[in-house]
Amino acid sequence: MNTGYLGDTTPKLGFGLMRLPMIGDEIDMEQTKAMVDTFMAKGFTYFDTAYVYINGKSEVAAREAIVKRYPRDSFTLATKLPLWDNIETEADMQRIFDESMERAGVEYFDYYLLHAMDKAKFEKADRIGAWDFLFKMKAQGKIKHCGFSFHDSAEVLDEALTKPGSRIRTAPAQLHRLGKRQRAVQKVLRGRRQAQ
Repeated sequence: MNTGYLGDTTPKLGFGLMRLPMIGDEIDMEQTKAMVDTFMAKGFTYFDTAYVYINGKSEVAAREAIVKRYPRDSFTLATKLPLWDNIETEADMQRIFDESMERAGVEYFDYYLLHAMDKAKFEKADRIGAWDFLFKMKAQGKIKHCGFSFHDSAEVLDEALTKPGSRIRTAPAQLHRLGKRQRAVQKVLRGRRQAQ
């Protein structure tokens, strides 16, 4: 198994917790646990959730299916901070961060990402101090790696990664959406990895 992109120990394939098996409006936890067990048994360890996935239930599912059942050093957990319209202050970001930690039942996140970034959200992140907030949480030991998930053009990604003062090193690429635009984004990411 090639483990190059996320460090020496994290396999490239991740388990997304955005769409989980449901029973009515609730997550089918038994099926989710079985899926997690199979994933872990195959040597994969990276799990991705977000504050907004399944109306907040995804982070709870991470706690129940992963955090409560596996040693903390045996998996990598990522979640995301939305920069929607109602997020304008450090207090807003802190509230969401604390709620995510409580839902997931962890003392730190391996990856904490600004969610669904595009040109407008990059501008908002700069304006409201979102990057400073992430690095503040990192300095407190609550985040190991800061980054963003991305939904825009290759040009916007390149601009975000190369602008003066950029401290961002993590931008997950989703394989389920590899159209022409996504291939261009992956080309930018490959170039950045080779340059580092």
